[in-house]
Amino acid sequence: MRWSTTSLAVACLLTLGACAEGALDPPDYRGSNPSAISGAAAEGGMHVQIAGNPFETNPEVLDDVVSSGLEASHFGPRVAFYTTLPEDVKGTYRVRMIFDAPINLGGRELCGEFYDEISKAEIDPGSGRMVAAFCMGRQYQATLRGTPPRTNSPEDPAFRKFISQTGLTLFPPPSLLQQERGGRNAIIF
Repeated sequence: MRWSTTSLAVACLLTLGACAEGALDPPDYRGSNPSAISGAAAEGGMHVQIAGNPFETNPEVLDDVVSSGLEASHFGPRVAFYTTLPEDVKGTYRVRMIFDAPINLGGRELCGEFYDEISKAEIDPGSGRMVAAFCMGRQYQATLRGTPPRTNSPEDPAFRKFISQTGLTLFPPPSLLQQERGGRNAIIF
C-alpha cells in the first residue's frame, strides 16, 4: 500500500495524539493558510466560540479549559484565546467548536454567517461528537472532528489532553504546509 504525503502526515499527527483519550478524525486543511495564526497574534488574540456542553458543569468552566488548552497547544507565535472578546481585539480569527454535533457539520457551516442558528439547532445531545473549525472571517482554514473522552468534568486530565491535541491538530506547524500547484495545500515533511 502506498501512502500519500498528506495521509502519512495526518497519520503522524494522529499518532502523536494516541496517548490522549478520545479520538480525532483526520483534519481538513483545505483552506489552510500557514500564516493565519500569525494574523491572529497580530490582532491581539483569537475568539473562541463554543456551543454545547457535554458536562453538567457551569459553561464558564468548559470555556476556561478550552481557551487555556488551545492557548498552550498550538504551533506558531503566542496567541491569546478569548471566549469573551476584549474591545481591543479585532476578532477576524476565530475557533468555533460545537460539542454533541452532528457528524456532517463542516468548516463552511461553522465559519459561515449562520453559525448562531446552526450552533443552537445542530446540538445532538449525547452524540459525543465535537466539530471545531479555525475561521478567518467567514472562510475556514481548518476543520476537525473528534470524540472527546467520556469524563465527568472538563477539568479531567483526559479531556484537557483532548483539547491540547485539538489545538495541535487545528494549527499545524507552518513547515508542514506547503502550497502546491493548483492552489491546494498538502502536509509535507
